[in-house]
Amino acid sequence: MSQNLRHKPDYELFHEEQRFTQWWIRLLVVAVTLLVWWAFIQQILLGKPAGTNPGPDWFLWIIMVVLGVGFPLFMFTLKLETRVYPGRVDLRFAYLIRRRISMKSIVSFRAREYRPLMEFGGWGVRWVPGKGVAFNTGGNKGVEVNLDDGKMVMIGSQEEMKLEQAIRQAKDSGFAE
Repeated sequence: MSQNLRHKPDYELFHEEQRFTQWWIRLLVVAVTLLVWWAFIQQILLGKPAGTNPGPDWFLWIIMVVLGVGFPLFMFTLKLETRVYPGRVDLRFAYLIRRRISMKSIVSFRAREYRPLMEFGGWGVRWVPGKGVAFNTGGNKGVEVNLDDGKMVMIGSQEEMKLEQAIRQAKDSGFAE
């Protein structure tokens, strides 16, 4: 092992950013956004009721801000960041969830194919009682990490072999948080 690595515990061994790229998710976001914008333009800008039972203007303003602007911005900026350092794996899902896995808590790990819908109920951050948690944005490959408390973390990755190798290198580094 390099002396340089030993003196730099924050040296990044692996970094991957993933986003939701499934066509049907993008279609859903665009469809909801367009529908909200259409209703807003109809009722607020043109003064025509949006639909047969329109809501009050103040409610449409709220819907516009939340679903017409906030929802697409949120969905298109969502990402999963995976970083491996000597001694730890850091996972960050958007602005919402952060998870740090210490190398000393990892009992075993392996790159593998998995079935996101069948095993975890889909994509995103998915917790399944008795099984563990998955962090993924798409695809069906990742690294299964088994922890000393009996829990499992599935880390989805487009580069699962490189991720597995980085975890191996981080575990062998001698650092543990």
